[in-house]
Amino acid sequence: MDALKYYLQCEVIQKKYLSECHPTYASTLSCIGDTYNALGEYKKALDYYNRCEVIRRSCFGDSDLAYASTLGSIGNAYSGLGEHNTAREFYLRCEEIQRTTLGESHIEYATTLGNIGNVYCNLGEYTKALGFYLRCEAIQNNLNKSNSAYVLTLGNIGNVFDLLGEHKKALEYFFRCETIIKGTFGESNPTYASFLNSIAATYYLSLIHI
Repeated sequence: MDALKYYLQCEVIQKKYLSECHPTYASTLSCIGDTYNALGEYKKALDYYNRCEVIRRSCFGDSDLAYASTLGSIGNAYSGLGEHNTAREFYLRCEEIQRTTLGESHIEYATTLGNIGNVYCNLGEYTKALGFYLRCEAIQNNLNKSNSAYVLTLGNIGNVFDLLGEHKKALEYFFRCETIIKGTFGESNPTYASFLNSIAATYYLSLIHI
């Protein structure tokens, strides 16, 4: 990937001229980590995120938003590796800082709540997952109801209700997803088809569990 090539070249130059304890150097390390994370190379991403975390903690302290962002990134990498308990630890540390600094109505805070919900879902703790998803949805609902992140959250809530056997509640959320996607992207969008499939499957599950 071209982005990675240029980030790595930038890192070499900054390491020489800025030192390894400079906030700008930390930002480049974070970008390299993000790129490796997007490529699915989670262990390499972790290496860069961990180096970034050390610098940001030293420069800004452990209550800074940039530091919280790095904790969230480390959580993402661990989640990608399937190490969900470790991911949860980092997400919860990120959540605590964001709640104190940003407040409980900020979109970045909502994203972290959604990430924690994902971890609990992957751990099979569906009731806990649902609690975090609902808190995430409440924030997103006040900001942008046509946003893809909001649709994803509605879908996650529907999936959890399905897993809990509450199929009627699941359908309510799937229908809300379907309405938004249909209105925003039209009926030929693959995501729209995916939610139609979810609706059909949930109807089937509700019938066999009557």
